[in-house]
Amino acid sequence: MDSSNVSGIYILLQSSVIFMPHILGDVSEVMSSPVITVSPDQSLSTTTQRLLNEEVGSIVVTTETLELEGIVTKADLLEGYARCETPSEQPISDMMSTSVVTIEPDRPLSTAARRLDNNGIKHLVVVSDSVEGILTTTDILNELGPTTKKLIEQVPPTNNKDTD
Repeated sequence: MDSSNVSGIYILLQSSVIFMPHILGDVSEVMSSPVITVSPDQSLSTTTQRLLNEEVGSIVVTTETLELEGIVTKADLLEGYARCETPSEQPISDMMSTSVVTIEPDRPLSTAARRLDNNGIKHLVVVSDSVEGILTTTDILNELGPTTKKLIEQVPPTNNKDTD
């Protein structure tokens, strides 16, 4: 089999490496949608309140037609409060990240995981013709958890007391 065209994850179980192609599915199956958005002229305080109300870790900054402008995370907001004297007057565009890493909804989650890792980030904006959703490291881990548990249940137990 030509492994150059196969994507997936490798799992190490009891000194055996198991390759599991596309075990996680596609981005569209796990992403959060609709995405929480704000306009670039929203204030720091309004954006922070929205993030807290929605209980999310990031908000995508878009135009009225959902064109991607940037992303703002909890860390960006904390930094904004530390630097800003008037949060109610500070536009979110002054502290958002404009170099947003994106992914298409039909891409495998294994590709998304690599993209997150390679860029040292926790949020990918999912785009097609416009912003469709957001995918986070937490989303991927939540999807991986039940799959990994099912796999581990299939491995016979060992007599090694150090594995408990």
